[in-house]
Amino acid sequence: MLAAAVAVVMTALVLVTLIGLHASTVRAASVRSALRAMSADTRTVRVVYGSGTEWQATADERSAFFARLRARVDAAFAGVGARVDTTVVSGPYVLLDAGPSSTDAVAFWSGDAVKDKARLLRGQWPAASPASSASSAGAVPAVVSEQSLAAHHWNLGEEVRTRSGWESASSLTFRIVGVYQPMDPTDAFWLHDGDQGTVFVDSSVTARADTVLAQVAVAAAPDSAGFPAGRLPRFAGQLAAFDAWVPTTSSPGGDFAASVEDRLAPRMRALVGVTAVSVRLEWLVAAELGVLSAAALAQIARALADRRHAMDGLLRARGSSIRALGRVQIVEGLLLAVPCALLALWAARWLERRMGATWAHGDSGAAALLDGADRVQTAQWVVALIGAVLAAVLLGAVGTRSALTHSTVARVRRRSTLRGTVQRATIDLAVLAFALAALWELLQVGDDASRTGSLPWPQVVAPAVLLFAGALIALRLLPFLAAPAGRIAAYSKGPLAALAGWRLGRAARTQALPMALVVVAVAIGVQAGVLLSSADRSDADQAAFVVGADVRVAGLVSTGPQTLHALATTPGTGKGFAALRASYRLVRADQAAETHGVDNTTPTADVLGLDPARSDGVLMLRNDLAGGRSWSRISPLLSTDGWNAHGQSGIALPGTPTQLSANITYRPGTSSTCTDGPLQVSAHFTDAYGFPGSAVLGTIAAPDGLVHSLTGTLIGSGAHVASPVSITGLSVTSATLCPIGQVSVGALRADGKPVALAAGMGFAAPAVSTDAGLAGADASVKGITGQPTELLRLTETGRTGPLVVPAIVTRHLLASLDKHVGDTFATGAFSQPVTLRVVAEIAGAPGTADGGQDAVIVPIGLLDREAARAAAGPGQTGQQIGPLAGEWWADTDGGVSAPRLADRYRSTLNGAHLAQPATVEDRASQEKALRDYPFAAGFSLTLKLGSVAALAFVLLGLALHTVSTLRERAGELAVLDALGLTRRRAAWLLLAEQAGVAVLGALAGLGLGALALRSEFKLMVFTPSGAPPTPPAVRVYDWPALGLAGAAAAVFGVVAVLVTFAVGERASFRAEAD
Repeated sequence: MLAAAVAVVMTALVLVTLIGLHASTVRAASVRSALRAMSADTRTVRVVYGSGTEWQATADERSAFFARLRARVDAAFAGVGARVDTTVVSGPYVLLDAGPSSTDAVAFWSGDAVKDKARLLRGQWPAASPASSASSAGAVPAVVSEQSLAAHHWNLGEEVRTRSGWESASSLTFRIVGVYQPMDPTDAFWLHDGDQGTVFVDSSVTARADTVLAQVAVAAAPDSAGFPAGRLPRFAGQLAAFDAWVPTTSSPGGDFAASVEDRLAPRMRALVGVTAVSVRLEWLVAAELGVLSAAALAQIARALADRRHAMDGLLRARGSSIRALGRVQIVEGLLLAVPCALLALWAARWLERRMGATWAHGDSGAAALLDGADRVQTAQWVVALIGAVLAAVLLGAVGTRSALTHSTVARVRRRSTLRGTVQRATIDLAVLAFALAALWELLQVGDDASRTGSLPWPQVVAPAVLLFAGALIALRLLPFLAAPAGRIAAYSKGPLAALAGWRLGRAARTQALPMALVVVAVAIGVQAGVLLSSADRSDADQAAFVVGADVRVAGLVSTGPQTLHALATTPGTGKGFAALRASYRLVRADQAAETHGVDNTTPTADVLGLDPARSDGVLMLRNDLAGGRSWSRISPLLSTDGWNAHGQSGIALPGTPTQLSANITYRPGTSSTCTDGPLQVSAHFTDAYGFPGSAVLGTIAAPDGLVHSLTGTLIGSGAHVASPVSITGLSVTSATLCPIGQVSVGALRADGKPVALAAGMGFAAPAVSTDAGLAGADASVKGITGQPTELLRLTETGRTGPLVVPAIVTRHLLASLDKHVGDTFATGAFSQPVTLRVVAEIAGAPGTADGGQDAVIVPIGLLDREAARAAAGPGQTGQQIGPLAGEWWADTDGGVSAPRLADRYRSTLNGAHLAQPATVEDRASQEKALRDYPFAAGFSLTLKLGSVAALAFVLLGLALHTVSTLRERAGELAVLDALGLTRRRAAWLLLAEQAGVAVLGALAGLGLGALALRSEFKLMVFTPSGAPPTPPAVRVYDWPALGLAGAAAAVFGVVAVLVTFAVGERASFRAEAD
């Protein structure tokens, strides 16, 4: 029995300490992982002091200001290993050797980060220059960019004279001692603190009193590799204090305005909440394991009481008091538990290091944290020792129970039945009050899954209290449940079932402790199984929403259908569709043109154009995000209002054409003050997926009114596009600044074959969003800035009014627009008047940044028109923000995994030599990244450890209960043996009784676990940022997995009972033989 006590105490202390170590390591790894995931721009805090005029401060005032600013920055980043870079910028210095009227100027920059951000191509970095007045007249060493060297025709070693472009008489001559090139032009330094045409000098030059300064910038970023997680709350407070201090200060003279760019502070504040919640979630499991350990120790205490009853009776007969025996038991318990606590600390540290690979997944940062865990924290020592003391007190209670003499027992039995009833009722009410208090505490969490604030300790221990109280309530109800079960079993034909049922019904209270173990263990197992399944489902759902398909290629800018065809024909590609994406300010059509319709209430939306038919079965959208409807049900709604099933509206060319011919008539305009010049005609087309392209058909020399047959190459030699190819419009561009005259389009031919237009269709210039007067019949347009260009779109002849487009709009954007499903919204966001008709509402758009809350999904043909407008040349482009980018969404096929297909797409894009790099995402890699994030991986391991420990404690409890049963019922089993019950049947009898207890306990545990999950589920963190996941997380009861785990536990239980019975019978046989 002492060995069993040691096993329980040691296991419980090791697990609790391990969870503490694990939580500390996971917190540090998660914080560093979150910092590494941030872009350099987000991770860097910048403070800029500057203005458009000369800084009037003296040299001493400058030095004092720099020292004070640097001290503040150092204080804000104290203890986090930050690197601080200071950049000083001079005012403009005019190049004197470029000519007396030259306006070419340079700015002298000095900074700490120059050598890390630029690559020295030739020469050397500038050395320090003396600040004395005598030397200030000489040339200072400087490094220029390769672009500046070529633009000004400078040479290495050449001296360049400059003079301040402001009122100051400052002059500087620099000697070119080196040439640099930016390592990464997209780095935040070049976007904020530097310029490729800047002249870099040593800081001694900008520190001179005669140097005219214009700006001072300080940039600091914490060390993501060695960030101390314990300082996270303090660091967040330091950043907040620093951000509040900067606007209240000014430079000497007050002529410099202060500004701070800090996107790190809100991330740190959110991370503080997430880490606090995540660490305490680990302790939530530890608290539940504590309840389970207490139940197991109670079972051991009962077994020890039965074994020590005779010995304690003799000691009582010799005059020992119950209190003295209790003290002896407590001392014995301490002698047992304290060494276990000391060993548990080192065992837990050893296990954490060995199991780190399970959740770190090769993360070098986490591995370093595990290797560096060379000491146990004070809090973990305290927890281990407190656990040892509590275990000793629980085991010491054996003395009080086992030391009762026969007279004491008789006296207790003669007590008033009413008094006992009142005591039991009081205890039951207290337990019920604890259960209700725990449930109330859990219900205070809220209905959302956002856990960015603090998690109070009462909410941490509330699930454990609920399990404990629920188990006691289930034990109180056990006799009422066991009695009917016993009566039903008594009517069975076999004697074993009848005996087991009779025993379970008549002596249910003797099964209380093993049933309590089963109830708590099953509840913990159900919670762990559901939370693990829910986390896996949430990771899969989030990955599917972020990517939108198995694989998605985004950012296809300045490329044509040939690239899309290469992607579509990549081996391993299944179904796929093309999409176009751009951001637009959704201005109302009735807003004034001169204000461009933009005000503070104008929302910005991510507009996604796609193929409704081909997206079915590829685009992943969970039904609850679309009001319970699947994407296959709402995507056909985009094929209305004149748009075909693929969301296009062009003319399909027959076969696989390579050339297009068009008969064009060009007549002079009505202006008498301007001579019409040559006219270039281009065709705009889309491939079968709706991806846009363009081709030049030819040029008409003059507006002669004749019919000109222009022929151009749609698809070059060796290039391939997906057929059929459709013509969407023609664009005409004048070679002069005169307005374009009248242009008419006649017959079209593809590879010599005539192209038939549908009845009532023709090419015409549509209205423009901000000025309907720019549209004219027969494509007669007004002059515009630059070379006049007009797009002749294929449209219904004589059709007036805006273009009606069916749209699927997100819920948040609809609320911003004050619209509902079925409403229309006339907007001037596009290059022609458009009326969006809301056909469906979704919570978020897949594959869209920031959770896709402000997004509009439209037929791809609308954005094909926008792409044609952009390709036609300068003109009205509406309220588009950023470039129009193409995308390719695809499923996998042929047994090819999503990461493998993504790698093949990257190889294809590398061979395409794109002007701008595209991004490739796959669902499997995104899901793995979410699952391997330290928060998720660490908590998953904790849940698994808790489940294994629960199973081990249950098996130990059943084994101990079997041993106690054999001792208590030796006479009963002897009588049954005399009546002909064999030992094998006796074993099956005990097994049947234990099975009945397990079944009742499992049912109670399932209900209790499900009840706790309804509130405990809201405490979980499903995203690295702690924000609510999109789509929302759902509780997943994986019944096959839970059933399999239950079956495995049942098999282990059967083996434990049978082995214990066999060992006990053999020991009894040897005792009888002796």
